[in-house]
Amino acid sequence: MQEDHVRRCNAARHVATAFANTAALLYERDLKQMPPKRPRHVVPFVVNASFAVELFLKALSHRHGVSLRGHQRLKLYDRLPEDASLDIQSASARVAAQTVPPQFQNTRQALSELNNAFVEWRYVHEKQELGPLNLGSVVLLVKVMHEACATSAV
Repeated sequence: MQEDHVRRCNAARHVATAFANTAALLYERDLKQMPPKRPRHVVPFVVNASFAVELFLKALSHRHGVSLRGHQRLKLYDRLPEDASLDIQSASARVAAQTVPPQFQNTRQALSELNNAFVEWRYVHEKQELGPLNLGSVVLLVKVMHEACATSAV
């Protein structure tokens, strides 16, 4: 693998992990229980989780020698090299096996729900309405992406 791709993979993975950790903190502390303790923290949770997923996808692409640009999660996912997609499938199976009952939908479906969330949720104050978003699925998707990057780390 080219040295530049290794550097970019590691850089994207580290930053993605920081955004994922922030989202996890917000979820565990403020949103996990019903009703949520601080519902206003849904927006920063979604923005941080969505950006983490984008960066994990880009880290995986670099891990496999490809540079991807853009912000739509589905387009990034669809342009991943086959080996990167296999890393995600394997991580998805491991995460699903750890949840009781296994509840993770397929990765593509979870990504479609989060596809434009980074832009849409950052400007939620300008929107009349947002589409539905399952916070539990977002948490699991971030875990899948983190796991895929962790197991394929360089």
